[in-house]
Amino acid sequence: LTLELPDGVSVVSSARGGTPCSGTQVVVCTLGPISANESEQITVVAEVAPDVITPVTGMATVTSSLDLDLSNNTSSHTAVVQSLADLSLVMTIDPAGPAQRTFDLIATASNAGPSDAMQLSISINLPEGVAVADLFATDGGACNTTISGNTQLTCTFPDSTGPGAIRTVSGSLSVLSSRTFFVEASVSSMSTDPVANNNDAVLGFRGAVIPIPALSWPMLLLMALLMIGATRWLRPRVG
Repeated sequence: LTLELPDGVSVVSSARGGTPCSGTQVVVCTLGPISANESEQITVVAEVAPDVITPVTGMATVTSSLDLDLSNNTSSHTAVVQSLADLSLVMTIDPAGPAQRTFDLIATASNAGPSDAMQLSISINLPEGVAVADLFATDGGACNTTISGNTQLTCTFPDSTGPGAIRTVSGSLSVLSSRTFFVEASVSSMSTDPVANNNDAVLGFRGAVIPIPALSWPMLLLMALLMIGATRWLRPRVG
């Protein structure tokens, strides 16, 4: 018996009654004599590559020197491949300690497999009062910004993200008031995620803006008089 597997599919193990077969892409099993009205079963365990997302078809052919009818010696089977990509997301901010006016935000998405994540996307929701600059996505990711009260950042990576790979989005944040802010983010892709409860992240931080003190009118008058005096002192004297 010969079993031909398509590209992207390889044999993990194959055996007939405990006797192993040979080959990885084309599996060959020597069956020996089979009595009339009897059958033999071959067990083949195959693995699909992470980047395979389309149905796969295997074709098996059995041959014998004593077979008088060859019309029923070939059979095929098509299996639907379910693309599964377990994504997770972590956010960090620097500095993470005392209240600041500016911060560096990093959102990191990881794929634990077993399949490639197709069209991975990282979305970051910034609250009102937080501005972003120097937005950057690794590995050719493209970002766009939508502002409607809060700021929505969406970065999409066109290339597939394989198992074990990471994608990162970073940016510089600045706050417009002194209070606690919360940033929300999520990761998704066109592949099915078998563990969806690790796709979201929330990060809180304390922003601080140093106010510029307002000058009272006596102080403004004194400054004006000093400036007038300095102007007269610096004026060139004639004669």
